[in-house]
Amino acid sequence: MATESSARPNPLVRALKFVWGLLDGVRRVVHLVLMLVVLALIIAALTPRPVEVPSGAALVLDPTGRLVEELSGDPIDRAIAQARGDVLSETRVRDLVHSLEAARDDDRIEVVVLRLDRLSGGGLSKLQQFAAAIDAFRASGKRVIAYGEMLTQAQYYVAAHADEVYTHPFGGVYVEGLSYFPLYFGDALERLRVDVNVFGEGRYKTAFEPLYRSDMSPEDREMAEAFLGSLWSDWKEGAAAARGLDAEVFERHIEGLVSALGEAEGSFARLALERGFVDGTLHRDEFRDRMRELVPNDADPDKGFRGIGFRHYLAALGQKSTRTPKAAADAGRVAVVVAAGEILPGQQPPGTIGADSTAELIRRATDDEGIRALVLRVDSPGGSAYASEIVRREVERFHDTGRPVIVSMGSVAASGGYWISMNADQIWASPTTITGSIGVLGIMPTVQRSLERIGIASDGLGTTWLAGAVRPDRELGEDARDLLRLSIAGIYSSFVEQVAESRGMSLEEADAAAQGRVYSGREARERGLVDELGDLDDAISAAAGFAGIDDDALVVEYIERELTFMQRVALQFANASGPVATLAHRWLAGHRSERIEALLERVNSGLKPFEAFGDPRGLVLHCFCEVE
Repeated sequence: MATESSARPNPLVRALKFVWGLLDGVRRVVHLVLMLVVLALIIAALTPRPVEVPSGAALVLDPTGRLVEELSGDPIDRAIAQARGDVLSETRVRDLVHSLEAARDDDRIEVVVLRLDRLSGGGLSKLQQFAAAIDAFRASGKRVIAYGEMLTQAQYYVAAHADEVYTHPFGGVYVEGLSYFPLYFGDALERLRVDVNVFGEGRYKTAFEPLYRSDMSPEDREMAEAFLGSLWSDWKEGAAAARGLDAEVFERHIEGLVSALGEAEGSFARLALERGFVDGTLHRDEFRDRMRELVPNDADPDKGFRGIGFRHYLAALGQKSTRTPKAAADAGRVAVVVAAGEILPGQQPPGTIGADSTAELIRRATDDEGIRALVLRVDSPGGSAYASEIVRREVERFHDTGRPVIVSMGSVAASGGYWISMNADQIWASPTTITGSIGVLGIMPTVQRSLERIGIASDGLGTTWLAGAVRPDRELGEDARDLLRLSIAGIYSSFVEQVAESRGMSLEEADAAAQGRVYSGREARERGLVDELGDLDDAISAAAGFAGIDDDALVVEYIERELTFMQRVALQFANASGPVATLAHRWLAGHRSERIEALLERVNSGLKPFEAFGDPRGLVLHCFCEVE
């Protein structure tokens, strides 16, 4: 028989059970609270926050990084980077243009402020597009004020279109001309005993030369001299005309820069003022005082001028992504698909042209019978031959429905970028577009000599001559070389034939215009590779004309990749934290690491041909024609 004491639970056990129950209850409460907090954050992130545009304000355009047609990368990755304090490395050019278009007729906006210190370039045609929107805004009678602490060449081209241009007394204007200096790896790869087997069609198809040469070939030099000269003339004429100066003033400025800077006691700012490049030199506080004169902050005069950033302004207008709100009626819909970046197989993130992902966007336009015309905005140096053909075929399928296709070329539409463009009813390019490069390359690096150096050898046999003939650890035999040459020749012949057919040329004319040669948009038009010179709006108007759409009925619809739920949440969080993170980065970030990263990126870009852009046959339609 149990005693009374043995029937009672041990006091220690009771205490432990009590503590455990208490902790378990706290755990449940904490979990519930955390779930409620996360839910509240998600709801807050997805709930559009009303953005008020103050009356009598300045619209502040402060682009960061390069101007692009489409922001690259996954939205979640961009949001994480922004939350981490990384400055945005890209600004979508159409966001700047759209904000200026809206502000032109917005009575709440009295002036535009250009803060261009974080703009790093992005191609002359995009700078011209931005500058043209500034000119159109000024035509409304409103003022544009530009300020930069040391205006680089890209920044100055935009700033020159303002009514007033100011620089810091320790700043100035740095104009140097255009350059094209590839890195050459020929000696380095030979020392590593890497055999770079390159096969190409086109006398001027020089993209892979840096892998087996140590200097520029005569053909590459001839080609670069032509297109650089054309682009530099456009830059000088555009910037000079905006400032009311002689077009050759910049040439004279650079030629006599050393002696002139000596006379100016080493002050770039003083020299810029004397040459008429700027209207004055102002410290930051003096610039704020100037802006307070134009748009005073009546609520708090000590806190600066009354203004709104262009990203918040676009959010207030409800037009973050589209040029024109989508109309319910289908009477005048023209679709725009942006094809920007290198061309790669499969699904690719924004900022890259994926054979599957970009083709899917074009297919959506094809399947939507309410869309009357398609404008393909191409800003690409090319990439995989296979992926380029997948995209070209989707463009052709839309055309086969009887609806017009117009191509609008951005800063670069060369090689594979031209391949996906050539079947359009009409091709528009900027005078400064880099295009052409109609040619094909193949690459097969082999490292058998590198392996031998460290005592590794490959030996064996195959059931046919082809088995094991194309391997990176074995030297290429003559039959394997002939196989690759014939394959590339076949793609090149197909390229030239399709150019001839789509452009109404003979095969001889198309082959003469091809040969891998790079052209400016103006030169390409003279060669018959481009129909008209103009910007994206001109191409859209042309598409409407082909489709019989009146101007007052035109509705432009950008077909973009649909964001997932998590991507929408990430972007909302990024919008909330972005301004604070960017401000912190500006105070903390130095420039030395950025320069080192830029150098490493150049080296990495120079070795990109080894990747063959994921092409299943290693065939490349690419133009390495980046201009600085």
